[in-house]
Amino acid sequence: MSNLKKFTRNDTIKNYELIDETLAVLPFKIDDKNYLSVEHLPEQLGRGLAKTINFRNGFRIINFDLILNENTQINYHNRLPPNTGVGALSLFGNSITDLSSIKTKLDHKSNNSYWGYVPGEKCASILPAGKRCNMLYFYINQKRFNTFPDTAEDMEANPLWNILSGKARGLCDGRSMSVANIQLLNSILNQPLKSSLDWFFLELRVMEILGNSINDYGRESSDFSNLRIPPMDIEKIQNARDILINRIDDPPSIIELSELSGINEFKLKKGFKQIFGTTIYGYLREYRLEKSFSLIESGEMNVTEAAITVGYSNISAFSTAFRKKYGVNPVKCRKKYYTWNQ
Repeated sequence: MSNLKKFTRNDTIKNYELIDETLAVLPFKIDDKNYLSVEHLPEQLGRGLAKTINFRNGFRIINFDLILNENTQINYHNRLPPNTGVGALSLFGNSITDLSSIKTKLDHKSNNSYWGYVPGEKCASILPAGKRCNMLYFYINQKRFNTFPDTAEDMEANPLWNILSGKARGLCDGRSMSVANIQLLNSILNQPLKSSLDWFFLELRVMEILGNSINDYGRESSDFSNLRIPPMDIEKIQNARDILINRIDDPPSIIELSELSGINEFKLKKGFKQIFGTTIYGYLREYRLEKSFSLIESGEMNVTEAAITVGYSNISAFSTAFRKKYGVNPVKCRKKYYTWNQ
């Protein structure tokens, strides 16, 4: 952390004030009305914005989409309202959150998530220069968890709240997001909010993201008993999925993947389909297309660059797969509602 520029009163006053005004003082309180607000990052600091979407019935989303000119550490106080769970979901990682009171650093890798509840926390966000950081923070009031017939009003005994609040520790371990959640997060970024119908559909997507996260975090090793997969094998299969994602541009063969993850080929193929609902290469194909959509739609890469980045050497084959999934040619895929200069 010593090589990171920390904006203080003893350093560049103007930059300190710009960071503070733009990023460090965004309110986390969930208000009693629906609204959208956007704070643009001053050009002196880089490119990007902080977009806040508030739902009056217990949700708030803050989307940080930034490329900073210099390595930067942003200090702020969590100021969470009581009994509010927080999810940090990253489409483009490249940042670290330092939670000082529980002496924990969260490494926000691309397409991973953390959920927890640590109120009154002094925090620091550490962002490197020149790399895109796209984080979506979900703030969920606990009242959203105690309205169902089989949930306890006592939040200590409420299973939904316990899953996403980190229970006693206050923080869940990081998880790789499902392809479904990655797709939903991208759709949120592109959802117009011009009518009550737009807000309605956006809230449906938010609820689906929440449900997917609860499903991911709620499935402890013991919960896989109906799949008849030993807990040790489940961990190895999940590790195989991570290896696949990290080598998206040059994926290993199934034989190599089984060797790298320490599980035999038969167990890997059968267990992967049981846990993730698709084959190994079916998962890779969906993940590649989701990743390429994000790269093209965000303007970060053109079609050829995105195709190569996600592992397609044949641009024609990539375009065919992209068009089949999204119903549009990738060259026509451009941001309509969400741009740097919105």
